Amino acid sequence: MSATKYSYSISSDFPNHKVASDRLLAEIRASTIVTAVDYINTSGDDCDVWFKDALSGGDETLLDGLVAVHSGEPLPDAATTVVIKDNPTLNGMLITTSDAPHETDRKPVMVNSPATEGTFTWLSSRGDDLSPTPPASGRGEGTRLFLSFTGPDTKEVEIQFIEPIELHDGHTSWRGEWGFEDSWDISVRMPATVATPNVGNTGNCNLVATGMGFNIVVPAAGDGAYDINYDQAVPIPDGYSAKTGEGTGYWNVVEHWTEVVTPNVTGQGAFNFYDVALEMFFCKNMDCGSPLGIWDLDAYKAEWISKKWKLCFKVIRATAGAGKIGGYVMIFRPGAT
Repeated sequence: MSATKYSYSISSDFPNHKVASDRLLAEIRASTIVTAVDYINTSGDDCDVWFKDALSGGDETLLDGLVAVHSGEPLPDAATTVVIKDNPTLNGMLITTSDAPHETDRKPVMVNSPATEGTFTWLSSRGDDLSPTPPASGRGEGTRLFLSFTGPDTKEVEIQFIEPIELHDGHTSWRGEWGFEDSWDISVRMPATVATPNVGNTGNCNLVATGMGFNIVVPAAGDGAYDINYDQAVPIPDGYSAKTGEGTGYWNVVEHWTEVVTPNVTGQGAFNFYDVALEMFFCKNMDCGSPLGIWDLDAYKAEWISKKWKLCFKVIRATAGAGKIGGYVMIFRPGAT
């Protein structure tokens, strides 16, 4: 591809003898011209329209036609752009209009927020201490994300939070002798949901074999062979789509931040319960070969973490000698500090 210029006379080729670069760019981009326009330069009587490649004969004719009817009036300062918002009441999306940030050609600037509305940012190298009463006083007072080595070894540390959170960014740094043969993982560990037999067959659930050596917990209407404690059940996301509001699970967490559980007998819920512990990795076998001794995670979006899950930092060290490694996480959490 080779940038190509198409030149026009402002006094001769434009009907009103003037050019508004922002409007002309918008008109070209809205046309059926295939090749992408790059930018427009005006100087004196010259108007140069630059494209990323040469136009076809048909597209050059289209460009001449746009120039011939161009008004020369700049686009208005106030722009009406479309804003799309979640609207749970309508079980879908609400489209409204408002003034919003935009490019010079009036294209709206749209940035996805990584966090759920109503959360605040929390940066910490520790988890929460779940023992205080009220538990909120233990925020950031729990186990530290830090491990110390005197030689080859495998160690791990787990942290937990007093409430559901959204994990966004993370940072790991190490000091001492480290190399490419040393590695670390970050994962969430989701304990098993404990189902106890109900001898009278009046339980709130049943177990159904998955064929993989463990069972899925499905709701029962007071005639189940097992019971689970809703407050202790561990939710595992299963096929949920924000577009449809449905998933392939048998349970719903009705309130995202309180984890109130209700059955979904249609099998279209957002979560499932399993009688086996599961582990999901965010980072796996990350080496310590960087001479800077640091690694940063900047995720595209935040991931919801249940208060019943544990965030695990595991390090496998092969290098001889002493070394230290630690980090911190940036999370979003509900409520106020």
